[in-house]
Amino acid sequence: MAVSLESSLENLQGGVPRNIPNLAGDKDADLVTSQILNASKCSSIYANNVQKFFTYIGYYANAFARIFIRSIEYLTRPMPQGNSYWIEVVERVKKIVSAIFSIPLAAALFIPAFACYSIAACSGEGRFTYVQPESPANFWQERSLKVVSLNACFQDPWSPLTGGVVTPFEPVGHCASRIAAVVNAVAQENPVVCMGQEFESLGAQDEFTRLMQQKGFRYFLRDLGSNDPIRNNSGLFVASKVPLQNVEFVPYPAEDRAGLAKWSGQGALTFTTPVRGQNLRLVNVHLNYGEGQENQEARNRQLKRHVVPLLNRGNSALFGDLNFDTASVERATSGLLGFINALEGQVTCTDAGKHALRGKSMNPDGHPCTDCQERIDALIYNPNQMQVLACEVKPLVLEDQLIADHYLISAILQIPE
Repeated sequence: MAVSLESSLENLQGGVPRNIPNLAGDKDADLVTSQILNASKCSSIYANNVQKFFTYIGYYANAFARIFIRSIEYLTRPMPQGNSYWIEVVERVKKIVSAIFSIPLAAALFIPAFACYSIAACSGEGRFTYVQPESPANFWQERSLKVVSLNACFQDPWSPLTGGVVTPFEPVGHCASRIAAVVNAVAQENPVVCMGQEFESLGAQDEFTRLMQQKGFRYFLRDLGSNDPIRNNSGLFVASKVPLQNVEFVPYPAEDRAGLAKWSGQGALTFTTPVRGQNLRLVNVHLNYGEGQENQEARNRQLKRHVVPLLNRGNSALFGDLNFDTASVERATSGLLGFINALEGQVTCTDAGKHALRGKSMNPDGHPCTDCQERIDALIYNPNQMQVLACEVKPLVLEDQLIADHYLISAILQIPE
């Protein structure tokens, strides 16, 4: 499913939002770390038009490389049995032909793609874009606000390997793409704000934005990674029915990352939205991935130095993929002393899809595959500043096929009287 460069750039013409991030007026600015203060002093976190243009040119120049990788990955999946066997043989022949023709094109376009990414990085420090309607929507008038969060694994072409789900534009069940299936699942919850992780593919961002606009969402925060497009962007994404204010992105510096995460642009994305005259701050995070002590220590540093200071500013709630079980680490060690994880102890992610795509049985002995279950997503809040009226964790499955390896988190938040 192709997305044209023109339509992609048209979607990005929201420009710089009316509410420029500013920490100077925050009464709790003394709690902010030096890293956050440095981030706030940047002229803007938003990519300019030159950055957007060359980021997308580079992205589409790499299209044949993605086609090649997708084709090779598809060939590693198990063959079906029965009537669909020969249909699958024909499909695999097509994939082989596609891979063969993609190799020279991918090689020929590598240098132009690299050049475009370099021009984007040299043209400004911005990386995000804020899509908003021409006529602004009203602020939220109810006392409570419903928020959903999902690590959607929109990594193209890596999602079958990292999440055990098909690539974003592959069909799932009766839906034309996995993106469409995720949009339908989110829309059924009828949230006011949707926060996403692993929205790394620009094409998936485009399509998700287009489909969510049809569901009534009008404001979108997207990370293009234009300041350093050779690395992975943060993958953080926000869709909202109400305006977003005081938008900031706090990157994790290299010394606070470990392992492969050093090659990604991870950080914390935060914003506020007024709820009956009071600012509700939401924080969207994806912490360092990987197992072992070194990676956990990196996650602890990210929380203590960059994320918790955001939560300490007032009426705040954090959603996202922490990549660790908060019950397994002392609160003082992780920096979460005094905070509650509403999802603690609940399964929020499964590796069952990886087993299915690689042809392994989910429960070879007839018992549940307990090593597939992970408790790594979170809803973190200070009970003195925020109330969670309801919270639900839902696996996303459509016609026996996983839509995402992480579960959909939905919660109703309210600021205490």
